[in-house]
Amino acid sequence: MPYLQDKNAGNLGDYLKHFYLLELIERIIKENPAASIAYIDSHAGAGKYDLKNEHWKNMIL
Repeated sequence: MPYLQDKNAGNLGDYLKHFYLLELIERIIKENPAASIAYIDSHAGAGKYDLKNEHWKNMIL
């Protein structure tokens, strides 16, 4: 079954993931301003979407 980003992105779990990720990054930076941070999201989707495609026609963006 294909993963459809428009069906899964922006839900409560996605929101909480990003909220706590930003909290963690802010805490790291406050504790060590010279810290280097690298973040790799293995479930980021395509990253670029053709919004003129028929698939997105009835989506609320």
